[in-house]
Amino acid sequence: MKYLASIFLALILMGTVSAAGISSPYWEDHPLNLGYGETKVVELNFQNMVGDAPVTIELNLRKGGNIAFLDKTTYTAQPKTHNTIIPLTISIPDSYNGGIQTIELEAKTVSGDTEGMVVLNSGWIVSFNVIVSENEVQKSTLTWIIVGLIVILITILVLILLIMRNRR
Repeated sequence: MKYLASIFLALILMGTVSAAGISSPYWEDHPLNLGYGETKVVELNFQNMVGDAPVTIELNLRKGGNIAFLDKTTYTAQPKTHNTIIPLTISIPDSYNGGIQTIELEAKTVSGDTEGMVVLNSGWIVSFNVIVSENEVQKSTLTWIIVGLIVILITILVLILLIMRNRR
């Protein structure tokens, strides 16, 4: 009997499944690097890929409110969309005295006019670190070495071709 009740409950709740979520260009192993006095708008991506109803969320900045700001706190993603942008502005003051700041953004779905006694909501937490450095963050040295070697190789090949052409 319990098995049958579990299957029945699962079938009833199937209609409440949501595949909404928020993605971020930064995460634990890929932090945002900013210098003193810099400002950057991080575009978080709110998606609602499954379902036939729009999903509305309310945002709450749990950590990092001293350097991060939201334009608004409520966003709605239409069904079958993946491109609702949530701009999160991060601004490092010149007088900032912290090296690493965690940004933690909590998102909770908002129930609209629903019927029934039980309403299920979901939520997410987007979290990443902002590393504040004295100097402006530069591109990888290895990348520039590889680009330089490729340019040198192309130059040598062109010179060899020109020398061989002149000998004929």
